[in-house]
This record gives sequence, structure tokens and C-alpha cells, in this order.
Amino acid sequence: MKNFIREIFVGKDNKISGLIAFGILGLIVLGCNCNKEMFDSTNKSGNSSNSAPVSNTAPVSNSGNPFSTPRPPSKADGEIPSDAELQNLVQITLQDFTDAVEAGDFSDFRETGSKAFQQQFSTEKLNATFIQFVTLKMAIVPMIRSTAAMSPSYSPLPNISQERRNKTLNVKGVYNTSPNPMNFTLKYLIEDERWKLIGIEIRFQPK
Repeated sequence: MKNFIREIFVGKDNKISGLIAFGILGLIVLGCNCNKEMFDSTNKSGNSSNSAPVSNTAPVSNSGNPFSTPRPPSKADGEIPSDAELQNLVQITLQDFTDAVEAGDFSDFRETGSKAFQQQFSTEKLNATFIQFVTLKMAIVPMIRSTAAMSPSYSPLPNISQERRNKTLNVKGVYNTSPNPMNFTLKYLIEDERWKLIGIEIRFQPK
């Protein structure tokens, strides 16, 4: 069992992927398994900086989502949101997350999460967890921003699970971002009649 848990949190190749256990409700918040070499390997121009060539992406802006502004999420009723509501919810989370990466400060992003999320993770802990994103933000920020103009492929389909006394909305999928596809896992619970974030994982898969 100990070896199994270690493989989950460290990986079979012993490379730490920046994830932290989330004790409440048995959920987790995960960091990035990306690294500088992965993004540098996609840079065909020979530029040794952290930025990578990104096609069909929007300009990075502190104003948030460059394509459209996500609407406030609809009230949660414990059922799976409609496709439009779900995409809006995912985009609110991703663009808030990207704002934090761009600023190098996750204090505002922390405030968007559920109370359980805030209790478990201080701003300092989130900053440390996602330090890889901040270090590589010149490459990562445009890729996440570009998802605003895309529809994700979900696998498995979004679903509701029962975590102790709470219903949890599980959303897992991939955006075909360039140069690296972006996998995401988001978990929400109902708080103040809204779906509030309790877990997030974002990974860029190497080609």
C-alpha cells in the first residue's frame, strides 16, 4: 500500500510532479508535470528562453480571458450542468488560474475556491505548488488562455459522485492546445448554491 501511494504522489520514475494531498473529502490538488526541457524541445527557432512557439493563441493580457468574459456560474442544483454552463464553469476556473500564474500570486485564486479548499491551502502553499507554472509562464499562459476559444474533450464524461455528505462534480478532459495538449481535472462541491473548486490538476503532455 505504501508503494502504491508513493507511485500516485511521486510517480514510478520518482519524479515529483508538484502535487499535494488534499485530506478533506479525499480529494487532491495537483501541480504540473511539465518541465523546461519539454517546452524548450518544442522551440524550433533555437531560442533558449522559457517561451515556446504557440500557434493560434491569443495575446497574453492581465485583463483575463482575451476571447470572452465567462458569465457568473449558474446556481448549482446537485445535477450535472448543461454543456454551456459546464464550459463556462471550467473557463472561469482556468482563466482565474491563469491570472494567478501570470501574476505569480495565487491569493486571489485561492479566494475563488471553496472554504475547505481555503482551509487546506494557504497562498504560500499554492504559490509553492505551482511554481513550475510561474517559472514557465511565458509558454504556459498563452496555451491556457487559448482554451477560451476551444471545446474540451471529456474523458470520462463529467459526473457527480458522493463524497461523504457532499456531492462532488468531477470534470476531466483535454484541450488540444499547441504545442502541447493540456489535460485537466477539476473537482467542485456545492457551497452557497454554487459549484466551488476543491481540486485542480493541469498537465501538459509531451509530444
